[in-house]
Amino acid sequence: MTGLGRVNLLVGKNNSGKTSVLEAILLLASEGHPREVRTVLARRGEFLNLDDDKTDYLVEHLFSGHELSAKSKFTISSGNGKQTPSIRFSIVESDLEIKQNGATKRIALLENGGIRPKIPLSLPLPHPVEFVTPFSSTGENLLYMWGELALTPDEDLVVRALRFVDPSIERIAPHPQSRSVGPGAFKVKIKGQDKPVPIGSFGDGIWRMLSIAISLVYAKGGYLLVDEIDTGLHYTVMDNVWRMLYQAAKEFDIQVFATTHSLDCVRSLAVICEEDRSPGEVTIQRISADKPEPVRYTEGQIKAAAEHDIEVR
Repeated sequence: MTGLGRVNLLVGKNNSGKTSVLEAILLLASEGHPREVRTVLARRGEFLNLDDDKTDYLVEHLFSGHELSAKSKFTISSGNGKQTPSIRFSIVESDLEIKQNGATKRIALLENGGIRPKIPLSLPLPHPVEFVTPFSSTGENLLYMWGELALTPDEDLVVRALRFVDPSIERIAPHPQSRSVGPGAFKVKIKGQDKPVPIGSFGDGIWRMLSIAISLVYAKGGYLLVDEIDTGLHYTVMDNVWRMLYQAAKEFDIQVFATTHSLDCVRSLAVICEEDRSPGEVTIQRISADKPEPVRYTEGQIKAAAEHDIEVR
C-alpha cells in the first residue's frame, strides 16, 4: 500500500486479505512481540486448549501454503522514505528454550506445530498498537484499560464517543457487583434518571463505541486497527465516528487503519473529506486477493465516488 494517510479505510471482497493486512501491521508495529503473535492466533481460533490448563497456539496457517518446514518464512516491512522497519518470521532449528540474541527472538516450536509463549501481559510493546475486532473487546480487558484512564481528561473523549450513539449518556463507570465479561461490566448515568443503567441495556452500538474509544486513547503515538469498524453502528452515527477518529488521531499522533464492507461507511468517510483538513490525510485502499497492490482513492476521489454513487469497494 502506498500514499497512506492518517486515516485509512481498507475495502474489498470477503477473503481478499483486509484483516490479514491489519494483522501484519500489528506484528510489524509490535516488532514481532510474542504476545501479539499469540493475540493474532487466538483471534483466528488457531489454538488447542490442553487438559493441564495449557494452551498451544498453532502457527502454520500464518505461512503461505499453511505448512511448516525449516524453510518456512515471511517478512513484513514498511518504508517511509527515511527508514525501512521490517520483521522476519522463520522456522529454524533450535533448542526448546526462548532466547534473545540482539534483535533475534526465538520461541520453541512444539511437536504439534504450536507455540506456548509465556509472556507477561505487562511487558511493554515498542509502539502503542490496539486491535479492535468485529466482536469488540471483552469486559475484563476494557475494565483494565478503563482503570488507567478514569479520572483523566481522556475519560471525556470516551463519554463524548458514547453520546454519538445515545446523547442522554452523562457518565460511565465500572459495575462493582458485576462478574460479566461483556457489557454488564459497565454502567452509565443518563439524563433524567438517578439510578445507573447497565451499558448492555443500550444495545451493541454502545459497547462497540466504548471499545473503539478506549482503544483510541491507548493507541496514543502509535496505531489503531479496527476490523469492520461499523459493526453494530447505524450509518447515521458514522459521520461523527469518523470525525472523532480523525480529530483524536491528529491530536494524539495516531495512524488509523479500519476495514468495512459497507457503502454507507464509505459515504460517511466522504463527509469528513469535504471538511477542511490537510491533503492526503484520508485514503481508501481497495484490496484484491489476486493483485499485488491495492487501488488507492484520495479525498477528492472519495468525495466524487460518494456524490455520483461510484462503487469503490
